[in-house]
Amino acid sequence: RRPPRSTLFPYTTLFRSSLFEGSLDAIFFLDADEHVKAANPAALRLFTRTLEQLKTIPFLDLCVPNQREAVRNTFRAAFLRQGFAIDTAVVTASGERRDLFISGTPEISNGEVVGVSCIARDITQRIKTEEALRLSEARYRNLIQALPAAVYTTDERGCITLYNQAAVALWGREPEIGKDLWCGSWNIYRPDGTPLPLDECPMAATLREGRAIRDQEIVIERPDGTRRHVLPHPEPIYSAQGMVIGTINMLIDITDRKEAEKERARLLAE
Repeated sequence: RRPPRSTLFPYTTLFRSSLFEGSLDAIFFLDADEHVKAANPAALRLFTRTLEQLKTIPFLDLCVPNQREAVRNTFRAAFLRQGFAIDTAVVTASGERRDLFISGTPEISNGEVVGVSCIARDITQRIKTEEALRLSEARYRNLIQALPAAVYTTDERGCITLYNQAAVALWGREPEIGKDLWCGSWNIYRPDGTPLPLDECPMAATLREGRAIRDQEIVIERPDGTRRHVLPHPEPIYSAQGMVIGTINMLIDITDRKEAEKERARLLAE
């Protein structure tokens, strides 16, 4: 006797295939009631349940509560013959959260959508790594902002990517992220007062040569015309492969020290 059409699921060939059984990604099939009807070994390991257990649980019940509505809407779209891709998270039998990237396509039999075939990739470690990176970047930014000295960073082209308020106070202006090159000051001069081209400043040299620059005094000019004597301390930033991907620079304002030295010299000369 031929089974009812609604129970004929077009996954049987794939279910028996070595691709299905041996895939490192979780592959599973949902019926029209959004219950798991088949799952490969990777899916069973991911959900930490047997196939018999999965068959009794609506897939939405496996998802974390705050994402169930989004998953429900995604499945509705699949039953309207639309493929989908979604980031979501499920809870395993042991209570562990697993973040997933799920792509799916509607399964059609005799012109009707009878279920959804899904491939899920466990992205938990990627999510954790990205979150750790965000926290690390936040701490890095907070540290730079807390420093009393002027500090800023650039990318490999020399475009400013980050600066603290001490740098703004020194420059007398807010640089434009991703546009201002090498330094946020209005103009730069050599100690003798002659103009110093931006592409010859210590930060540019560090990027070009891939080395720290020390003891190269410059004079920066603010928009109001005032000038400050500065000792830059640019350092290259390297990638894991050893490529220069940017720089970090600390600017030490030595104007007061220079003026004190001039005043001392004047007094000694009298």
